[in-house]
Amino acid sequence: MKLIQVARKHKEMIQDYKNEYLKYHNKVNGGCGIHHYLNIDDWFDELDKIVLGKSTKRIQSYTYVCIENDKMVGMIDIRLNLPKEWYTAGHIGYSIRPSERKKGYATLVLKEAIQITKNLKIYPVIITCLENNIASKKVILNNAGILIDEIIEEGEKNLIYKVIK
Repeated sequence: MKLIQVARKHKEMIQDYKNEYLKYHNKVNGGCGIHHYLNIDDWFDELDKIVLGKSTKRIQSYTYVCIENDKMVGMIDIRLNLPKEWYTAGHIGYSIRPSERKKGYATLVLKEAIQITKNLKIYPVIITCLENNIASKKVILNNAGILIDEIIEEGEKNLIYKVIK
């Protein structure tokens, strides 16, 4: 499995990923807000601003596609800082294509993302999930996540973990 920073050359595979994901969910986690864009080119234009920290919609971050055997199996965002209003989103947001779940990709993707945060000098790494998201909770724990807080936001309990690798 490889994590590759998003580029326009991945347009078709990203659109395919988005289409499949939205069949099952109302938003794409770890997709840097892709679900808000009908036109994927508009999303790429916004990503260009996000990477530079010049977006008025999102905080500075890098978005990666997760490739296994020439297929996009996941997406991941690595946020460079966490202002208060983004704290419950964490430094890392990720998603796995619904048809590729329960194959261990999420654990591997998060492990790779944590390695990238080391190079970006993000420490400690904050990773979050909703309390009822048992799969994500297991993925975070499999990557040495330590529960440090629980925050109720919009009626849902967010579990806040830190990773100190």
